[in-house]
Amino acid sequence: MTLNTGALKQNFTARSMGTGIAVVIALYALGGAFLWFKGPETLSQREDKLASQTILIERDEVVDGESAMNLAADDAMGPMEIDEAAAADTTAAPEDQTVTEQPVVVEQDAETPTETPATDPAAAPVDAAVVAEGLPKAPIDGLYEDTSNGRLPIIRATDKVTPFTAYQRPFTAPVPGKPIVSIVVMNIGMSETASKAVMSEISPEVSVAVNPYANAPDFWLNESRLTGHEAWMILPVEPDMYPMDDPGPQTLLINAMERQNINKLYWVMSRGSGYAGFVTGASPAFMKSANDVRPVVNEIFKRGLGFVDGDIQPGSTAASIANGLNAPYATNNVWIDTPATAEHIAASLRQLEVLAQANGSAIGFINSTPMGLKMLQSWVDGLPQKGMVIAPLSAQTNKAKQ
Repeated sequence: MTLNTGALKQNFTARSMGTGIAVVIALYALGGAFLWFKGPETLSQREDKLASQTILIERDEVVDGESAMNLAADDAMGPMEIDEAAAADTTAAPEDQTVTEQPVVVEQDAETPTETPATDPAAAPVDAAVVAEGLPKAPIDGLYEDTSNGRLPIIRATDKVTPFTAYQRPFTAPVPGKPIVSIVVMNIGMSETASKAVMSEISPEVSVAVNPYANAPDFWLNESRLTGHEAWMILPVEPDMYPMDDPGPQTLLINAMERQNINKLYWVMSRGSGYAGFVTGASPAFMKSANDVRPVVNEIFKRGLGFVDGDIQPGSTAASIANGLNAPYATNNVWIDTPATAEHIAASLRQLEVLAQANGSAIGFINSTPMGLKMLQSWVDGLPQKGMVIAPLSAQTNKAKQ
């Protein structure tokens, strides 16, 4: 007798599948019936067994505008505007609300370390004796506009006062024949220790230049003014050794599209308020490219700012535009600490004296290094005995060698 195994397998498979489907349908039916009759009761019993507690988190501390700026200063798109009224709202939540929707400040345990940025401006106290010579806090009404590119400086429409005029340190010209010397300390804000030293130890007649890449440049601009220092902003432009010497992502570049360079200029402008104008670093090749310089410098002067070229051998385009517009302009004469040796710094300071005596004025740029700052202040203290006057950088515009 021969068995048809193929037929048996086919019948067995069909029979098994049918049985399985029937079992599954029966289980679903039983489960649905159970949930229909017993589901709500079971859910209630389980909820009663769960621990629950309504927690109200109250805001114990309001973050002020300057602290918020410190936290947002590394935002490459510019400063953050803080809604102080909203931040100050500490209304308690209704009792039936588990957690409030307000921003909260969570108190840390005493053993939990708190990270503090190396350049935290809140850790930079100002000597009260120096504050007496402080300048008004910025921004001043009418000297800025809020745009899609951030807050930008403008000439005040009502009386044509410029940011350069409003933010410069007052200076009375000495009697004829008395030379004046101006010093600019560069890169304020990049080192907290060095920046604090400038604020507390360097004479307020010495001007400062804040780096736009600094943590909270707006804080350092106002801190400089609070301690009496006239503040300028560094404009990063393509240097001679670019790209080996790269001033950063917002560097104005030779042969770039005009709109790209203007947008980068606006980014730097929007990093803070209270600066009299812009300065550049050493050997700024960009400043000798007439087609690239012209729209940038015109925009700076159109907004009522001054400009000082850091190059000791500057191009002629910026000077020509400044002369035509009667705009505040000057050029640097000496990089005091390049290289940063005691011998070179001493020789550079002596060179400034010689230039001032010969031309009636001189300008020197110096970086914020401990040795350089110490030698600088000692030199500044001795200027009156040499018949010279230390003046803010703004006093040199349209007077320095061009």
